[in-house]
Amino acid sequence: EFVSAKFDKLGHLLYAGNSFAESGAGVTFNPENGEMFIPRVENGTPLNFGTVISADGILIYSGDYKNGSKEGTGTLFNSDGTVKYIGSFRKNTYSGNGTLNYDNGNTYTGEFVNGVPNGTGVLKNPAGDVVYKGQWKKGMYNGDGSLYDENGSCCVGKFVNGEANGSGICYSNGVKVYDGQLSDGIKSGTGRLYSNGECIYMGSFENDMFNGFGISYKRTNEEYCGIWQDGKYNGA
Repeated sequence: EFVSAKFDKLGHLLYAGNSFAESGAGVTFNPENGEMFIPRVENGTPLNFGTVISADGILIYSGDYKNGSKEGTGTLFNSDGTVKYIGSFRKNTYSGNGTLNYDNGNTYTGEFVNGVPNGTGVLKNPAGDVVYKGQWKKGMYNGDGSLYDENGSCCVGKFVNGEANGSGICYSNGVKVYDGQLSDGIKSGTGRLYSNGECIYMGSFENDMFNGFGISYKRTNEEYCGIWQDGKYNGA
């Protein structure tokens, strides 16, 4: 069997294996980072699928591989062998649907564009609890979504660059506590505040406090109606 090798203009080894004329199996080298691609062979024919080994011999990828790039579906590994990402690739970047495991233990499952969450997806914490689910753009919460915290609170509404902005509804352990406008995650604009399912204030908010014209209620009866400042009644 004839074995051949191919080098680039600088003398870097690009391929070693069976004869190119026979389209045999071999190892493809990347001279820029020292990575090696080992294709899977079926009936003597190498496939555009296999494994990528780092220069120091560590498995870093298994999956589709075309024209020297991760292209298609595959699994990317950390240096300790744990899975970093599993899903679709395009030109070595996450693109399409996949699951990304972050270094802090969080996990994102959903759509990717150019290597970052973009589209619809779900972020979970290390315990498997949902942190955010909804729309993403360039790796941040953008669009319609729901944001959760560890205390059982949830905000459902519009998000811009990672923060709730616009109309939203906030819940605490499944019970509505606020319905109205939000700015960077805090109450700002017109809204209603609830306690035990009953409205206790309706009016203007600023910096998470009653500010401007509003009406407070006690057991559904009107209590104060007028101008508020920094959460305190300031008169009619």
